[in-house]
Amino acid sequence: MKLPNRTQRVNISTMIQNYKRILSKIPSYILEAARGRKEKTRGPQSAIESMTIAPLRMEIDGTITRYEVPKGGPGKISDWIRRYGWEPDTPLREGGITYPIWPKKHNMNKSRKRTPQDNKKIEFVRGQTLEEEMRTEGEGTEEEEATMEEPTGAIQRWHFYALGGGPDEEDQSEHIDKEEESYFRMDEPTGQEDERHVELCTISPRGHLIPRDIWKTLHTDYFVPLTKWGRGVMGRTCKVYPHPDQWTFENIPGRKPIDEIGVNEIYRALTANKRTTPNCLQNWEKRLGPCIPWRAIGENIMKGLGTNRDTSSWFKNILHRALYLKGRGGQKAACSACHQENEDWIHLWRCPVWKRHWEIIIGDINEILPPIQGRDRARMGPDFVYLGILDEDTTPHALPSSLALLHAIIWKYIIMELFKVSDNEYYKIDSSLAIRKALRRYTTRIRAKLRKAQISRAKNIHRGDEHSNDMVNKKLHPVAYIDDECTEIVWHPAVHRWLALAGAEEHDTITPAYTPEW
Repeated sequence: MKLPNRTQRVNISTMIQNYKRILSKIPSYILEAARGRKEKTRGPQSAIESMTIAPLRMEIDGTITRYEVPKGGPGKISDWIRRYGWEPDTPLREGGITYPIWPKKHNMNKSRKRTPQDNKKIEFVRGQTLEEEMRTEGEGTEEEEATMEEPTGAIQRWHFYALGGGPDEEDQSEHIDKEEESYFRMDEPTGQEDERHVELCTISPRGHLIPRDIWKTLHTDYFVPLTKWGRGVMGRTCKVYPHPDQWTFENIPGRKPIDEIGVNEIYRALTANKRTTPNCLQNWEKRLGPCIPWRAIGENIMKGLGTNRDTSSWFKNILHRALYLKGRGGQKAACSACHQENEDWIHLWRCPVWKRHWEIIIGDINEILPPIQGRDRARMGPDFVYLGILDEDTTPHALPSSLALLHAIIWKYIIMELFKVSDNEYYKIDSSLAIRKALRRYTTRIRAKLRKAQISRAKNIHRGDEHSNDMVNKKLHPVAYIDDECTEIVWHPAVHRWLALAGAEEHDTITPAYTPEW
């Protein structure tokens, strides 16, 4: 006999005795059922059936108890009178109702046309933003009274109010307990001037107002505005401090209102003064100068058109100076692309293999961007090649987000070529092929914005809202823009020329310099 992790020898007679002992414990009715001699059980399926309609019942010991049809008992009246000859859908002998208790349910005809109330159009109204509310916060009581007199369909700033003492009662300076206040929700106006229907509310332990379906009529002079902290009531506006929309903490990202600040924002505010500048920023400022527009460069990464797949290579290897160059640190190693000079940061931006492509791109960018005071904005140098900086001789600016994406994608494919050489010393760099791949990838990312705009337009049409491409066109400027119908992308002529030569877009007069590998 095999047991877990061991083997035990057992006598056959002992096993037979144990088996007989097990069989002796089995109830006899189970053995009879196994041999096929037991009558088939027609017992109840539940306890309710056993008490009402079951003709027989099997007990635990296997015995069967039979029940006679009860002469009367609990149940539906229709079951009782059906037993004495009544048929459904026929009146009683006395000419009474058709059904004793439950009326017949008629299914609604599905082909019936809906009433005009069912076809009521739902209108979505845009509410005030945080800036609009903060701008209109302290404009005086005249505007608040004018807000009370707005038509029914207008957006009301305060939906919930507290009951005040009226214009004749002097303002009480003592503190009023929130639980002792009388709250109500403002509804439609009545026929009288400056009167509204209001619904009384109670306050929960968490400060939430709960309507109680108790309606009153109240003059607007008794309306006292409330200030909320999140979803809960903070108190009367004239008594609370600090107001959530008017105060926030220093170093809070995005200048969020104080009631929307969470643990993440508080941690970042407390550690703002202790965070040190990354070493890569200090290293670039030592080599290129202190006037580098880091905020604009960061916005191109965080809020730009590309994804991490497009910008991560440039972000890690160029911006953080993590690119492996064989000539760094004073070592002498020939450049992997031109095999002429030492491979380091001083040589990489002016390597002749890549320089001719950068010069073509810079010339077209100067054609795309209007000049300032008659000067070209992009110049060949480490500022533009590495970080995409314009106007380096006056006030440095970063590339627009559409051109910054192209700059990052070009570096992505340059880094891929350098990695292939480091992995295989016999690999020969093809700079033209790398630039063509970058332009095709750039076209894919811009076309993704067109597809996203088409989906957004379809959703807005379905909801009955107006659609606008202003936000995405602002990011695409000056490279391209999407028309209002979201049917095509209109490229800048210089960019269209790039893409036609790379085989990514069709052009009337330009043919690709090679056969695209689709």
